[in-house]
Parts: sequence; C-alpha cells; structure tokens
Amino acid sequence: MTKFAQLGLIKSAMITVSRFVKPGQQNYTKITRLPRAIKMDMTQDELQQLMSDSAQNAVETTRQEFNIELDGSVASIQAVDTVILAWLERYKDQALEDQAVFTICNIYGAYVGEIFRQHVGGVWRYDSVNPDAPYVVLEYAGHSYAFAGICYQRLVTDSNISVQRYFEQALQNNTQ
Repeated sequence: MTKFAQLGLIKSAMITVSRFVKPGQQNYTKITRLPRAIKMDMTQDELQQLMSDSAQNAVETTRQEFNIELDGSVASIQAVDTVILAWLERYKDQALEDQAVFTICNIYGAYVGEIFRQHVGGVWRYDSVNPDAPYVVLEYAGHSYAFAGICYQRLVTDSNISVQRYFEQALQNNTQ
C-alpha cells in the first residue's frame, strides 16, 4: 500500500499538523499553514482581528499538540519559550520548513504581542517596505516590537534567545 494513512490531524485558523504513516516506514509529519495571507490593504480593525485570532490559535494549538495551557497571563510567556523548542523536538526538520516557521513564529508572536497590548497598549502595524519580506510589529510609545521576530530567532537561530526576556525588556522600556 503506497497511500498514506492519516493518523491524526490538528486543524485551526492558521496551522495544520498532519501525521501520516507509510506501511513499513516511520511516521511522516507535515506542518503547514492554511492559506490566510496578510493583505496589504487590510484595515487596522482587520489586522487587529487577525492578530487576535492568531493569538487564540497559539492557545488552541499548544493545548492540542503539547497539552500545555497558555492562559493569556504574563507568566505564561515562559511557556512560549518551552513550546517553541518543543516544536523542534517533536517535529525536527519539519518545524524548520518555511511554512511551519512562518506559522509557528507568527502565532506565538501574536500571542505574546496581544499580552503586551492588553497590559501596556499598542497597535499592530503591517510593514511592507520590503515587499518580499513583509512583517507585522506591535508599536507603542515610539517603539516597534517584533514579537514574531524574536520567536523566529529562538526557533531557527539560537535556542538560548528568550521570548520571555524580550517581553520583559519591552515592558521595562515602557514602565520606567
């Protein structure tokens, strides 16, 4: 039998994790994001809704994949550091494929950014200065915070980089 037999599927607003097994071989896992592009002509309300939905997606995906509860508290950001590395541990190279990196970093970046926005303030801004690499940042009091970017650094570049420390520094920048 050459057809894959699907073992499990997690599907939510932005991320799909599919597990397959090919008879006589090891399990095959594929992490993909569902088509949901950020439009350049998105209104501020639409961007805010997208980021709020993405943060909720992080909560649901983390609960389903790792049985870890992200409760929206500042303390829960420590769990984000753990979960980002858990994607690597569980899915190895699949977690480093472009679509998976994009999705993992954006949902957890949105989660951390929404916590910052709820506790301190801020507005999400879509930056398309480089059309080949657009991104979303949270702006507050003259600062821009790339929460998805720090998640990317932890996932791809250096596992010693801490999302929690970045968040704490962002808080300190705005509470002094």
